[in-house]
Amino acid sequence: MQISVNLSKRPFFNHRLFWIGLGVVFLMSLWLALWVAGQTSLVSARADQIESQIKRNEDEVARINEEEERKKREIRLAVMSEEQAFELASARQLIERKAFSWNRLITDIEGYVPNDARILSIKVNEILDANEGAAAAVEIKAISKAPAQMTEMMTRLNDSKGLFTLGQSAQEQITDTNEVPFTINVTYRPN
Repeated sequence: MQISVNLSKRPFFNHRLFWIGLGVVFLMSLWLALWVAGQTSLVSARADQIESQIKRNEDEVARINEEEERKKREIRLAVMSEEQAFELASARQLIERKAFSWNRLITDIEGYVPNDARILSIKVNEILDANEGAAAAVEIKAISKAPAQMTEMMTRLNDSKGLFTLGQSAQEQITDTNEVPFTINVTYRPN
């Protein structure tokens, strides 16, 4: 058997193994760089998605807060004190009464008053059907020379073809001047 001895200063090395190792390290580094780049893009895309979701949520929260503030303002406007509610009711009543024609009421009543009676006061207790044309509950206080005048006036008002609808009526005690005061409640519906 022969022994091969290399006595040179630089002995022979197997360079194939060196280049294979170097190639493997290079390929592993390349693969690792590509994997890191891919993971970076995935993380970046996920971060962008989360950021856009956060932006949408912030916009939604801002919209909800604005809506709550608007509702609070509306509630503050809608909540009135007792005094304000009374003033509002009074204003509405004035508007309804403004639509009611006092001149026409007085003119219509004059035709039904007997000759020996006179009107002391006319009081509108409430406006009933303001939307359908100003109907009103009216209290008429009158005075006459005889009790029969009240009956005559009630009969005339009853025959008014729906202009007046009789309600309660009352006759009071005869005064010192021998006159009879009476009160007739009617519902007035002008045509």
